[in-house]
Amino acid sequence: MVSWIAKIYNNLIPSRDIYTPTQQSFKGETHKFFMRRYTLINLHPLFKICLHKIAGEDTVHLHNHPWSYVSVVLKGAHKEHHESHTLVRKPFSVAYREHDRFHRLETINGQPSWTLVFMGPRRHAWGFLKNGLFMPHESRIKD
Repeated sequence: MVSWIAKIYNNLIPSRDIYTPTQQSFKGETHKFFMRRYTLINLHPLFKICLHKIAGEDTVHLHNHPWSYVSVVLKGAHKEHHESHTLVRKPFSVAYREHDRFHRLETINGQPSWTLVFMGPRRHAWGFLKNGLFMPHESRIKD
């Protein structure tokens, strides 16, 4: 079901490829394709609904988001790493995450997963935890 939806969205719905970490890297790290974000509804600045195809491994550094969100796994599965534990998110699992919660995602056996994400209003800048310190995403260094 999801693959025919993706074909339609590839042609009609705005999408953006996201790399780790977002087409730039911390000094000494490489970047690679991580996911594609399809924006289904954008009521900026209040609300946004996106379909994510998670197809790679997130950066090794945990990151937060500028908004709180609810994520529903539609197809496939992935690991969600937190500071103290790791969860396996499977189809129909629902997760609510506050904007200040740090995590990173990883595919399982290289298989993509699809999630529907409901994003709230932007509340602050986002960034990474590197060696226990917060690094704003603007601090990344281009290769």
